[in-house]
Amino acid sequence: DFSNLCPLPVSEVTETPTVGFVGRIPFLHTADGRRKLHSGFEFRYLAHTYLEKSNEICYDAHPRCEPDGDSAGFWNDSIPNKKKFDPLFKTNMLANQYNLCTRGNANWSLRFFETLAYGRIPIYVESGGRLPWDQAIDYFTDACFPVIRDITNIEPEILAFHQTHDLHKTQGQCRKMYEKYFSQEGQIKLFDE
Repeated sequence: DFSNLCPLPVSEVTETPTVGFVGRIPFLHTADGRRKLHSGFEFRYLAHTYLEKSNEICYDAHPRCEPDGDSAGFWNDSIPNKKKFDPLFKTNMLANQYNLCTRGNANWSLRFFETLAYGRIPIYVESGGRLPWDQAIDYFTDACFPVIRDITNIEPEILAFHQTHDLHKTQGQCRKMYEKYFSQEGQIKLFDE
């Protein structure tokens, strides 16, 4: 439950969307000395690659490519360099309007929930998994965040969303969505219903 995370102040409105990312895109070393992307991180790697090449989106990324460490956010003290990267995670969210949320080892994204709780807009990359409460939330038509179904269209979809949504209102809707559906209180209410 991330309800204790205070929503960040609303972002500055800019013509160019700003997308942040702090996390793992791990590569393993093979026996023959090559580097191989860790299985499960393909969507994250592709999204990162497309956004890094974009001339229309400000992409503020800090990937960690080491194969070791926890992949579930920065809440675990066993993460290598936790002291270094822990403040960066929050300051990166504060500095950007959007946050890239793609699957890692599992077919879901803890960063998605953290982003909503902080009142930032997730760029949710659909990778075949089910989002929680999909029977109560129409993620694909009523979402207060872009849902990227085709990774090759990530740049135009972010740009279209940015041009058609009120940034401050949408960031507020993201925090409200977290409280309504994903906070402990919200989940208990939904279970009751």
